[in-house]
Amino acid sequence: MARDQGRQMNSTQEYIDRADTDEKKGIIGQQWQDAISKGTIVCPCGINRALAVAYRCLYCGVYFCCGCAEKHFGQTIQEWVIAKRIEKRKALNDGARLRLERAKAAGQKIIEEYEKGKPC
Repeated sequence: MARDQGRQMNSTQEYIDRADTDEKKGIIGQQWQDAISKGTIVCPCGINRALAVAYRCLYCGVYFCCGCAEKHFGQTIQEWVIAKRIEKRKALNDGARLRLERAKAAGQKIIEEYEKGKPC
């Protein structure tokens, strides 16, 4: 077993141990077996998906197809993208505002020192 597979199996085993129902434990275990042997998973709705395009829930560990993932996570991919863009813009604006305030303070300090007759 490759090193990454061993680490992945440990996290999968943690999801299995934490699962609240035997059904969910079975789904996670079967998905792991399919992922290792075939490189695919079967979504709880029955659709086969390549592991690379499946969505895994961080909290329960189950892999989903796109439609089921949107239902499980409570928002569409487009809604998530819009929320992330707004979050990034806010962070950029906050950072720009902070840099501007620092520049103004530094400029004010230079002006005050110049007016006092101190060289820059």
